[in-house]
Amino acid sequence: MSNPELPAQIVASTAYEEFFVPALFGQWAPRVVDADSVEAGQQALDVACGTGVLAWEAATRVAPTGAVAGLDPSPGMLAVAARVAPGIEWRPAESLHYPDQSFDAVVSQFGLMFFADRRERDPMMAARIGAHITVVYPEEAPDVDLLVERVRAARPTVPPFRLRLGGTACFERAKSGVYLDVDDLDGGYRKLREDVLRPPFHPVAFPPHVTIVHPRTSPRGRDFWDTGGYRREAQEFTAAEVTITAFDGTAWVALTKFALGEGRGAGVFTCRRGRRGPVRC
Repeated sequence: MSNPELPAQIVASTAYEEFFVPALFGQWAPRVVDADSVEAGQQALDVACGTGVLAWEAATRVAPTGAVAGLDPSPGMLAVAARVAPGIEWRPAESLHYPDQSFDAVVSQFGLMFFADRRERDPMMAARIGAHITVVYPEEAPDVDLLVERVRAARPTVPPFRLRLGGTACFERAKSGVYLDVDDLDGGYRKLREDVLRPPFHPVAFPPHVTIVHPRTSPRGRDFWDTGGYRREAQEFTAAEVTITAFDGTAWVALTKFALGEGRGAGVFTCRRGRRGPVRC
């Protein structure tokens, strides 16, 4: 079915691309993809893509082996986007129709607020968000400088250690997040915590886990928990590096890294500090 409003939309979208993008929106695209650490080989999704300035920037980062898709409710915007960058997949969408975990990165700038119903489909569930294992909480180690010293001192005495993914866990309420239990096969997780969280730090009892659905990035923990979407598998990995990061007001940035012992492994612990101290490790 033809859209009688499409020609007028294309005219308006062309003006948007020629005037508003270079004046207002183009400068933010590199910052957004930097904040989301978009890199070569990834699959990226731009939600509310407009004429595609952000998707185009992401496409330059994921090339040559990655791919980018752009979603927007405006046929006129998508028509101009397809003319400017025909190599990107442009799709009309008020709701997302990609399977969960289809993308390594999901980005959006100055657009998501215009969607009619942002609750209908959660774009974060289509993202393959990098898992992390919490080692240190902010209330446990509020002194960041001392935390860094403790991690540096513990590094030579804690060699890379093995962890094994367990079953699905929901420690409080499903809407508060869904996690995987983690078995500390070599005792390295326990030893690292013991070495780092000596007085004056105050350790809090909380089991090691991998976050599957975090309440700050998705409200669908309840849905995931109710559907039983995880099938337990005996997967093991090795943690070999600690990265301490900080939130600079826009994105998480790495402050320093410490290799555990002398070995190298596939797993990475990420220690994060927020505006008021370390958040997770």
